[in-house]
Amino acid sequence: MLAGRVSVSRVVGRTNLVRPPEPLARHLVPKQDGRAAYIGHTEILRKPVFWKPEELINYHMVVLGSSGSGKTYFVRTLTLRSTLSFGANVLVFDITGEYAPFAEMVGGHVVQLGVRHFLNIMDLGGVPPAVRAAQVVEAMQPFFDTDRATRQARILRDAVDLAYAEKGITDDPDTWDREPPTLGDAYRILRNLWRDVITKEYENKEYENEKERELVLTFANSTSARESLVGLLDKLRAVTEPPHDYLAKQSTLTLKELTQSGYVVLDLSKLPSESARMSVTTSVLQYIVEDMRRGGVPAERRLRLIVVIDEAWKVISQKDSPVKTLDKEGRKYGIGVIAATQDLSDIKEDDYLLNNAGAVFTLMIQKDTDRESLSKTLGLSQYLQGRFANLLVGQCIAKLKYRQAVVPPFIVNVRAILPQKQVRLRIKLSDPMRKIKKLALQRYRAAKRY
Repeated sequence: MLAGRVSVSRVVGRTNLVRPPEPLARHLVPKQDGRAAYIGHTEILRKPVFWKPEELINYHMVVLGSSGSGKTYFVRTLTLRSTLSFGANVLVFDITGEYAPFAEMVGGHVVQLGVRHFLNIMDLGGVPPAVRAAQVVEAMQPFFDTDRATRQARILRDAVDLAYAEKGITDDPDTWDREPPTLGDAYRILRNLWRDVITKEYENKEYENEKERELVLTFANSTSARESLVGLLDKLRAVTEPPHDYLAKQSTLTLKELTQSGYVVLDLSKLPSESARMSVTTSVLQYIVEDMRRGGVPAERRLRLIVVIDEAWKVISQKDSPVKTLDKEGRKYGIGVIAATQDLSDIKEDDYLLNNAGAVFTLMIQKDTDRESLSKTLGLSQYLQGRFANLLVGQCIAKLKYRQAVVPPFIVNVRAILPQKQVRLRIKLSDPMRKIKKLALQRYRAAKRY
């Protein structure tokens, strides 16, 4: 056996006696009275990780992940736990129908537009008809052709104004509680004007509204205006005539029912087209913005409503998207936005989502270029950059932006809420209660082990 002295510096230099790249527990676990939702645990030391919205710079969140990475499971679990843990209301815009079965399983509310429920996008929502008319045109942008969008939008705006006037709704607030028109009324007005042009009845017809007279003369004297009108009529017919007349009916639900009923999923998957889904999503978001401003800043600053937008990037990318307003002003009103996508290019054009997010969770990303771009954006260490390419399903890199602390990114193993297990009991007739209790206790212990 050889004896000798070994330098301490040499021993330390040959070992990895360093703290793991994970935050301190006080940054991950809420205080005794803190409002938080459990997410999962850290990868190395398995510390519990909670989403603590009140301690972050913003309530908003961005969730990124390729298809099959566990992105939807993550969002569903987090939002449900937020409702159960601290009473936040959740409104999910379910474009593909992935959230509805989960909501029904956990006792949430599912609103199926176009099947059991309807939403009139021309409801005033507490704003003047002129303002709402402009919002309706913005919501209908997905229906317009690129080369004729401007003219079709102007024609639709005039038709919506005429529909409000026909119902006796003016700038006088006393008229705003009257039954609003629907998009079907605007379509009917344009169709009647087109018929007058074709039959030339406009030459001898008296119009009650001067704007009707101006419109019909424009169509009669301009070939391009007539072409735009015909194209617009075709698009409106597809969403205002049976069997797809869901935009030609009065609302069967209120904004309060959507935003103050706990866990609510707005199932848009039954609507006939992507354009229809985007239009309804934009309309509801517009209602939320107007209701938010009308209600004013609450005295108690806390998260009240979580709006989940999953893959609805046509809405987010609009020039005057209501999502931008919620993202910039929502915190002071108690509203947080969770935006989820599987394609990083969706947020590259306008990075206001990443800039305003208090939390960014990045799951498995397939593209090397996207991983490199995100690594720079999130400021990942070399260790995390190496782990990024080898994340498993249900693992994510978390970037939490606290108001009073700087916490580097770290890896989280998401703990999902799994479906309920069914337990079958077989009981003999003799002394049933004693055996029921015994078997039920055994099955309960077994069911806890997922």
